[in-house]
Amino acid sequence: MFHTRLLIALGILVIIIGVGYFIFQGQNQLTYQIESQQQAQPQAPQEFQESQELQEPKEPSYLEDSELEELQEELSKGNEEFPIITYTDSGFSPQVLTIKAGTIVVFLNESSRDFWPATDVHPTHQVYPGSDIRKCFSEKSEEIFDACEPIKPGASWWFTFNHKGRWNYHDHLNPSFTGTIVVE
Repeated sequence: MFHTRLLIALGILVIIIGVGYFIFQGQNQLTYQIESQQQAQPQAPQEFQESQELQEPKEPSYLEDSELEELQEELSKGNEEFPIITYTDSGFSPQVLTIKAGTIVVFLNESSRDFWPATDVHPTHQVYPGSDIRKCFSEKSEEIFDACEPIKPGASWWFTFNHKGRWNYHDHLNPSFTGTIVVE
């Protein structure tokens, strides 16, 4: 009789510990999901965040108003040397741009918020040859199809496309806005 009661007590204790364990694990999972959903801004990979402390930031490649006006004037004359992709609150325009290798493409922010043009795939930016978000703010940052930082409304950034192919890109701050550049 004593052994029976001891076995029942041990069985109940094991069940209580097991139930407690599963409840605790479920709360940890729920906490993780809630914390993941509360992140407001996309985060760079951990190794990228840590590397930023050791590197000097590059100077942004912004166009002055006079340079932008000159480019727009050239475009209005039919000059395709510096095509402009405009970013608005609706996304990129044109959605698809076909250019020749070696062409400089200007990304102009005419939206009400910052944007960050970069090659796919979000968030690593590794589709365009040699590109990688981890190369931002390094000696190679001028060679990657990645603005590496937000572009303010009214400002612009440009990139020279030297590799032939079909290159999809997106706004790193709003990855649902996408476009394609075809380099012939």
